[in-house]
Amino acid sequence: MDFDGVKQHFDEELARARRELGTVNIAVFGNTGVGKSTLLNAVFGVELAATGTGDSVTDHIQYHGREGEPLGIFDTPGFEIGGAERTLLREITQMFADNRKRPIAERIHVVWFVENAQGHRFVDSSAAIVSHLASFGVPVMLILTRVRKTPAGTLTRATTELVDSIRARGLPTTPSGEVFTVNALADEELGDPAHGLTELLDATFRAVPTEVHDALTAAQRLDLERKRRAARAIVNRFALTSAAAGATPIPFADLALVTAAVTRMFAQISAAYGVPIQKRQLAKLAAAVLVTGGAAGATSAAVVKMSAKQIAKLTAGKALMASGRLVPVMNVVIAAAAGASAAVVAKSAGHAWARVCEHMLTHPRSVEGDGIDPAAIEVFAEDFGRRSRT
Repeated sequence: MDFDGVKQHFDEELARARRELGTVNIAVFGNTGVGKSTLLNAVFGVELAATGTGDSVTDHIQYHGREGEPLGIFDTPGFEIGGAERTLLREITQMFADNRKRPIAERIHVVWFVENAQGHRFVDSSAAIVSHLASFGVPVMLILTRVRKTPAGTLTRATTELVDSIRARGLPTTPSGEVFTVNALADEELGDPAHGLTELLDATFRAVPTEVHDALTAAQRLDLERKRRAARAIVNRFALTSAAAGATPIPFADLALVTAAVTRMFAQISAAYGVPIQKRQLAKLAAAVLVTGGAAGATSAAVVKMSAKQIAKLTAGKALMASGRLVPVMNVVIAAAAGASAAVVAKSAGHAWARVCEHMLTHPRSVEGDGIDPAAIEVFAEDFGRRSRT
């Protein structure tokens, strides 16, 4: 299987994996300047301003999202309280009219109603909107942003009084009567740390249908352990499939078949991590890992002696871009696990690719442009080599 063939196969498998993952849709309500964009960027790594104007749902509500992505945002660009809420209430009714009739991936799964705690007030018109939203059977979570804490780590008196006044209204929020207090962006000058985001994310998982948990796991950027668990489940599934074929060493003739299966696994892990880079760039990186320009006669013994840097250099070499048939990674990098069974290969390669996905999530600048990040290839080589030799 050549480089272009692996890249195309990965493209197809990634598109399929993203479709199967589905989409979690969050409707975010709140006036201009309450911190919605900062909150969404902190939890999901997305900025609505960077996604364009979105698709208009009503005059004041827009949808931001693309097919094959795990997150969709229904956003109110801003509404002024005081008369305009009647128009907004009508638009909310219009938007939710057929929500339950839609397929699960197209529904609004949860509402975040966002207020700025620095305003120190929660007006009747906001309460009316919250109650109207909840009347459609969708969980509504009430969030106070820009919440400062005392040096002792407790809420300020003003914030505590605001929270108590909201709770006293008995609004139909999820969980019952809860008010989430968060600070999405740390302020080093004032000494205000970010806080409350993990609690908000955990509660959102409890609020949305279980059918969209995988999409929410992929979309969020706060909890890497959730992504790791999803990746481990994928790796274990592929390892079991490989083990069913027998715990015998992989014949050279079957390397192309193994490469195709590992490509599919890589695509599913990539979708589970929600790696935020262009699909063609991700495909190129996957193909660079899965294909090498090494000599067809390379022996396992020679590969075992290679360092991770040597393997990475070989994998990213000019031969990658050459046309013609190239040697699958199973004969060079994976051949380091001489005599290994298909199950060992699958587990080692899958866990190593999960490390690559984490590298791309935690080093976003390394995935800018259309090139291949050599450090990502080295991450794979080091982790795969360690796992396959143990």
